[in-house]
Amino acid sequence: MLKHIYRFIVLVVVFVVSIFLMGNNIREEKMESNATTTMAATTFPIMYIETDRGLMNPLHGYSTNIDANMIRETITLIDSDQAVNISIDQKKTTVKKINYEIRDCNQYELIEQGSISALTEVDKYKTAKIKIKETLEENTEYAMKITAVTSTGKKIHFYTRIKKILNAHLNEKYDFVETMHEAILNKDKNAGIDAYLETNSSMDNSTYAHVNINSSYDMVMWGDLKPKLKSDVITKITEMNQDTASFVLRYKVEVETDSGAEQYTVSEFFRVKYTPARMYLLYYDRKAEARFYPTHMSIKEGELKIGVSEAYDLPIMTDGEETKLCFVRNKTLWYYDMIANNMVKVFTFEQDKSDFIRDCYDQHDIKILNIDADGNIDFVVYGYMNRGEYEGRTAVILYRFHSVDNRVEEQVYIPMNIPYDVMKQDLEGFSYVNRFSVFYFSLQDQIYSYNMTTKKLETIVEDVDPESIMVSQKDSYIAWEDDSESGKATSIILLDLETGAKSYIKAKKGQSVRILGKIDENLIYGYVKDDDISTYTDGTILAPAYKVSIVNKSLQELKTYSMKKYYTVAVTVKDNVIQLKRVKKSASSETKYTSAESDYILNKSESNTSKIEVTTRVTDKMLTELYLALPSTIILDKKPTVKSTVNTVIKEDKTLRLDIDRINREIYYVYGLGEASQVYDNAGDAIVLADKKMGAVLNQDFKVIWERGKKATRASISSITPVYTSSGLSSKKACAKMLIANSGVNVTVDQIQDKKGSIMDILTQYMKKEPINLTGSTLDQVLYYVSEGRAVIAMKNNGQPVLITGYDEFNITMVDPGLGRTWKEGYKDSSKMFEEAGNVFISFIE
Repeated sequence: MLKHIYRFIVLVVVFVVSIFLMGNNIREEKMESNATTTMAATTFPIMYIETDRGLMNPLHGYSTNIDANMIRETITLIDSDQAVNISIDQKKTTVKKINYEIRDCNQYELIEQGSISALTEVDKYKTAKIKIKETLEENTEYAMKITAVTSTGKKIHFYTRIKKILNAHLNEKYDFVETMHEAILNKDKNAGIDAYLETNSSMDNSTYAHVNINSSYDMVMWGDLKPKLKSDVITKITEMNQDTASFVLRYKVEVETDSGAEQYTVSEFFRVKYTPARMYLLYYDRKAEARFYPTHMSIKEGELKIGVSEAYDLPIMTDGEETKLCFVRNKTLWYYDMIANNMVKVFTFEQDKSDFIRDCYDQHDIKILNIDADGNIDFVVYGYMNRGEYEGRTAVILYRFHSVDNRVEEQVYIPMNIPYDVMKQDLEGFSYVNRFSVFYFSLQDQIYSYNMTTKKLETIVEDVDPESIMVSQKDSYIAWEDDSESGKATSIILLDLETGAKSYIKAKKGQSVRILGKIDENLIYGYVKDDDISTYTDGTILAPAYKVSIVNKSLQELKTYSMKKYYTVAVTVKDNVIQLKRVKKSASSETKYTSAESDYILNKSESNTSKIEVTTRVTDKMLTELYLALPSTIILDKKPTVKSTVNTVIKEDKTLRLDIDRINREIYYVYGLGEASQVYDNAGDAIVLADKKMGAVLNQDFKVIWERGKKATRASISSITPVYTSSGLSSKKACAKMLIANSGVNVTVDQIQDKKGSIMDILTQYMKKEPINLTGSTLDQVLYYVSEGRAVIAMKNNGQPVLITGYDEFNITMVDPGLGRTWKEGYKDSSKMFEEAGNVFISFIE
């Protein structure tokens, strides 16, 4: 009996203890799910390239393994000894060894790899000399990846391009840049800076936010401002050739403004040329962006001061009542409750105690998706993660800001193996979160939906051309064509992003539909008859719409346009006016059409009731500064209180992994003035911008297809055997046959005689190399290809093609199949002839 009593007592004790422990465990789990922390400080090392003039080309570490030819931030010069000298600022890591690999930039083939364990320690740096054994070709770019292995076994990757140039005169080029930089910053009137400027009316000299070689001397020398250097000057070499080089200098200055002391982040671009006699300044460009100071707001005017800036399109979003505001400034997301007069720094990679080199690395951005009535914000951070849990990775991260407790919570983490320059075009275009926690986003020509509750990923659209998509964030829908090839779409699909419902606009039999644009939140599209579709010589498809319609989200037709004998080929929208670019039929034209005068539609625009907008204020000292004007209903009597957020500690894995291939359509990335600039579908348009920005163009495979400054003074391709129409071929096919032979493939007259289609169609069929349509470029720009040993097909103003095979300072050499001769034409007359034909050029890339 006593034994049973003891057993009962033991069971009771066990039960009580179990309940106690279970209760403690439950409370502990609840505490952990709501735990918060601040973002961790940076830990990764910084790698520099050693030069005779000190440390340059700071390289930031990636934990993501990226193809090295995708990153073009710096170029490192090597000479005959083929050595790359590196210095590693270890920061909070200990580097034990480095691995390296060198790859060909075009084919991405491995040239050499190696490892160095014997690192030399000098002060706070670890140094190494990487001696490249394989003989590299001169004046050829290679992609280099250097991997630092830490004491914990972590691998951190650094990327640069290398180029072997003998007698590149780097020291002289850099000395010239440094002298100019210091003279401008120190306002040295005796330095003769004005002699290097090319002042003209293209710059209006109204703002310190952007000046260049065409600005006035006073603007370049900072006018009445007295900037004081507040950081190290970080120097990057972005392009290097035998005589020319491009440098970017980044630094922070402090300026005494009418509102008090303010700091500006400055980026200074120099393109210079060395000659034995003297140095030349080919281009100068400087941008300055003021730091945002909440305390510098104007209470009287009800305005937040943005300051010296070009951010006229500042990303802004408000709730429905316009009492809560969020905006992105200096890569920082801010939230402002105007009624409570509270401001929160929601997200930033900037650190309170910074060495600047971390904060100035701006390979990321923030996109606001929405803000609700309670001030909660959904936003995306994408690109390189400067610090925190994902330091060194490239990713897309969806966050939610909870305004009630100033807390940021991660929703989705998407790791990527492409750099910021590549992904930003996608994320700037389309991303959306609906009220059912479905995240829509676009990456690498795919549109996805991801249900964050069920963890279901769906591909909405595959291989979609951004030009064939219309996005309406306000009305929560997107529209796309079911076939992105021009003249092939038989329907347009509209997707309601809140309900997931689809609606369709269908073409009649023998017709197609195409998206032309949008106005307000309404879709503009056109109907095209199959028989009206035509093809240009360069392969471009012309799909003229005989009828244009404007519909809303519900497919209610708001307006139509059609005019007998006229067809719409493109639409532009400015303010409240739709411009229709038109053509009309012409039997004498190659495409059956000739340009016609534009027509216009005046839209009954929805009134913009937003009371929050970017405004300007001009003073004698500061010139133009930007302000963010608040609604007149907001009455302030003091400056806002400012708080920072904390991050929610996430126990659940939020990772979404995507299996994404590279874009397989032709796209062209423009790099200029030391940074990635824009992406185009047309190579010619990309080349024009790259020329203006002193840069280069890369295709979808990250091959350089054009670079400013590499064209020789004269060139001649002597290996081409002329083919004339006397052989029985048309001028177009004769030119195609010669260019195919120039690419290394010989085809007979019989093989090419019966081929139909455009010149591009014929080249694509027979060439082993990649033909490229350069239409839109100028003659001077396409001569880069002749300089590289690749002939260029060009259309004359009589509609007949020639093959350009050479040039010098005065003349162009061309084979003219129709005239049956090879001849020279003056440079000016040749340019005029090709311009009148529309600057239609075709060549190929290796």
